[in-house]
Amino acid sequence: MKRLSSLLLLLILLKPFTCHPAGRNEKEKSSNKLLLVSFDGFRWNYDQDVDTPNMDLLVKQGVKAEYITPPFVTMTSPSHFTTITGRSRSELHLLLE
Repeated sequence: MKRLSSLLLLLILLKPFTCHPAGRNEKEKSSNKLLLVSFDGFRWNYDQDVDTPNMDLLVKQGVKAEYITPPFVTMTSPSHFTTITGRSRSELHLLLE
């Protein structure tokens, strides 16, 4: 029990030193960020059927694709990867061959 208490005390004392974020330079702080939101199996007009104020705000402040033709209709991960990178099935998705 004493050993467990000592270990717990040591962990508590070391916690403040382990939770600090790594320092960033000014260039990294001011760089733009990209948030890509993708919904699998989400029909094109689902967001028009219900009130979605937060999604509407994201669209207003960003960009929303009017349509997209998925490279692999029933395979989410390869479709997302191909859409984002532009790499085709023959270049990368060897598991589908």
